Amino acid sequence: MTELPPSTRGQNCDDFDDKKKKNVAEEGSKNDDGGGTGDDGNDSECGNGDDAYDVGDGLDNYNDVDGIADHDNIASKTGGNAKASGTGSSMSAANPPDMERKARDYAMKLMRPFTAEEQTVVEDALKDGPPKEILAKQGADSVQRGSMQTLCRGQWLNDEVINYFLKNCLMRRDEKMCTTDTSRRRSHFFNSFFIQTMFDEKSKDPELRGRYNFDNVKNWSKKVPGGDIFNLKYIVCPINIDDTHWTSAVIFMEDKRIQYYDSMGGTDWSKLEGLLKYVKDEYSAKNGKELDVTEWELLDPELERELEPEPEPGKKQWQ
Repeated sequence: MTELPPSTRGQNCDDFDDKKKKNVAEEGSKNDDGGGTGDDGNDSECGNGDDAYDVGDGLDNYNDVDGIADHDNIASKTGGNAKASGTGSSMSAANPPDMERKARDYAMKLMRPFTAEEQTVVEDALKDGPPKEILAKQGADSVQRGSMQTLCRGQWLNDEVINYFLKNCLMRRDEKMCTTDTSRRRSHFFNSFFIQTMFDEKSKDPELRGRYNFDNVKNWSKKVPGGDIFNLKYIVCPINIDDTHWTSAVIFMEDKRIQYYDSMGGTDWSKLEGLLKYVKDEYSAKNGKELDVTEWELLDPELERELEPEPEPGKKQWQ
């Protein structure tokens, strides 16, 4: 594996800014996902995590997607005391509950009230019933009532809900937006097994577990729109932390930056490093030459958040 040279714009894989590093406290532990493994597809063996999947405060946020407006459960963590972990993972020194509250407040400003019809649908989906009852289905993908109920406060959000939402709601919404605006690039939403597979997190060999391995995911790009990640706008990657917490990383392909989103604060630099290496290896595999990674940067969202203007209530942020 070749080393990446220092970035001229921001953080890179081998040269992190010490000042930014001081803003976070290291916690060592394995980074594990409760789901299965495999190529980017319809893997739906449910893993566990908390309801904290974050599409991103800085990333343009979706609203009113196929009648799903419950961003409160998508953009912030609602239950349990999750921990940040994994090699290079970090937790903000700020009070985690305070971080969660701020993330929730931000998400609420992006929401609109439910219509009466939507409220009925939500209440029906979250009420007691047969846990294996299928409530949502699109092709080979589905969500059972038991999985839907993991959206409730204090529950551990599983990957079935996350993967269905990414593929059948956000990806479909993105496709519609690109049809309306033909100049807009498509985006791709990897499922929860992408990061797990990239870092060999289910390996029985402790020497390999948690280490970046391009060979494990070199074929996943064949399923992105157009088959080329370098023609995309965003690449969203959900990340499970020790079956207790969900975070995400987003690759901004046009802006050449990679950013980490965690409702509890902090940044897992090892994941950002791995994603930059993935972009580099994809470029080499597709073009037969090296990518100039000095044009790329890895960003701490906490630094970005301080500069972000407050969103207008109910205003769509995805552009």
